[in-house]
Amino acid sequence: DEMELVMQRARSNTSQMLDAFGHDRGKCQLIRGNSIEVLRRMVWKQGWAGIARETVDLCMVDGDHGARAVWDDCRYVYRLLKKGGRMILDDVENKKQYTDHVKQGIQFFLDEMGPDKLKLVAKDNHIEIYEKL
Repeated sequence: DEMELVMQRARSNTSQMLDAFGHDRGKCQLIRGNSIEVLRRMVWKQGWAGIARETVDLCMVDGDHGARAVWDDCRYVYRLLKKGGRMILDDVENKKQYTDHVKQGIQFFLDEMGPDKLKLVAKDNHIEIYEKL
């Protein structure tokens, strides 16, 4: 099943990220679903999947690559992160047209938030990591 291959890749990538940042794998949840639907539930249904607003240390988003979807994902993740929490955005560099692109969605979000809410802490190939200030 194609989705199972995607989940295997996600588990592997997530484990590598957690190890790189020294996070406890036991505290990690890998949730399968449409990112915007899952994140919306987490924000608006307090405690859904054991997650509440402003409690998350690290969140990796690998969702829809359209600019609007990325912008929405970032807005929801921001509400879930605690101060000092980090948002990992995947596929920032991809082959999709720039007019509807991950990078464009991230820029919409950063412009909306302003420079005093987040800072870029790492960038590597297709990943960008932002910390909530």
